[in-house]
Amino acid sequence: MAKHTPGPWHLTARRQDRDNGGEIRSVKGPQEQWIGDLRSSSDEDAANEALIAAAPALLDCVCGLAAHVRESGRKDAAATILLAELDALIAKAEGN
Repeated sequence: MAKHTPGPWHLTARRQDRDNGGEIRSVKGPQEQWIGDLRSSSDEDAANEALIAAAPALLDCVCGLAAHVRESGRKDAAATILLAELDALIAKAEGN
């Protein structure tokens, strides 16, 4: 299923960005694999950093919810719409 680095991901401590000023935080995987660097200069940046670090756990939850809806056997409109939306989110997260 997942081609991304498995979770959990975490954020490193902020460090100075020598090239552009400001601060940088890295996102790392469970074995300290580098995922990416994020410039950190505002409350919005901090919120984005937290969201990115939570991405693998969020994807796991969405996949679990989709499986639960499928296994429930519900065929009503609400379940059908929800499952379509969950499947679209999973595809987007997996790069499909």
